[in-house]
Amino acid sequence: MGRRLAGKRILVTGATSGIGRAIARAMAAEGARIAVHGRSAARAEPVVEEIRVRGGEAFAVGAELTDYPALEAMCADALRRLGGIDIAVNNAGIFAEGRISDVDLAEWKRNFAVHVTAPMLVARYVVPTMIEQGEGGALLYLGSTSSTEPHAEWVAYTASKHAVIGLMRAAAADYGRYGIRSNAIAPSWVETRMARRYFEEEAGRTGQDFDKLYREGMGVGVLNTTVPPEAVAEMAVYLASDAGWHITGQTLYDLRGQRHALVFCPSDTQGPTRIPCFNFTERGRLPSRYGPRSVGMGGATERHRNGHPALFTQGVEERVGVPVI
Repeated sequence: MGRRLAGKRILVTGATSGIGRAIARAMAAEGARIAVHGRSAARAEPVVEEIRVRGGEAFAVGAELTDYPALEAMCADALRRLGGIDIAVNNAGIFAEGRISDVDLAEWKRNFAVHVTAPMLVARYVVPTMIEQGEGGALLYLGSTSSTEPHAEWVAYTASKHAVIGLMRAAAADYGRYGIRSNAIAPSWVETRMARRYFEEEAGRTGQDFDKLYREGMGVGVLNTTVPPEAVAEMAVYLASDAGWHITGQTLYDLRGQRHALVFCPSDTQGPTRIPCFNFTERGRLPSRYGPRSVGMGGATERHRNGHPALFTQGVEERVGVPVI
């Protein structure tokens, strides 16, 4: 057991599985006391037990993040039982597919409620205690590669994950004067149940072999490797610890050498009301309900099937004669 977070009091939201569970366990292993959040306290208890078995300190708190009075009560309970707070990790996340033209409005609202409004409220409820304590603190947000690059057919997820980075930066600007740091982690595909469920649904929809689809989709970047939640948790420990004392308003990416290339191109034969979307990789394209696309997002090629280059690379756009929307 390390000591990089010795004595720190930490709230981790969405900590019952995946990245949140790994973060809670890793931070407890570094000497922190953890309030493990789940949609109910009962759902968080297995992770609490895992931490305690390993000699760590933790307890469970519960609230639906879309129930704002319950969220406020959960934060108050965590603050009381922790005896203050030093770090808040806003990890909880959900996912919804759909384009602007057909995304379910309830799913749109839910993505923003979980990814943006709930983390804003967590900060609202915990920052006053951090300021009163007079010892600074840290806010940590879980973004995604979708926080900076568009992904076809994921409008609610992409838009809300973009907003996460804006929220993080606003918090850094608002509370830096108090020694409170605010940062984000933006991983690509991580080996979680949510990722596996996505590829299972994609395989069922397209009729492709799941194992092949999962392996190729999860193998990201020039490293062509998958990443377990524990790797992201190590990034979180670094940003939360004193080693990251000078870092605020920043996003730490887990791209594995990945270059984004999300290409939006008009068909030669279809009108403007039907614009197919392509996300190219060296591994080719996967069929989609709206037209060809890839879920791999690895090394990028610069040409779509009509021969026009249209490339997004780390926010730098290069295009010739292709409208980008």
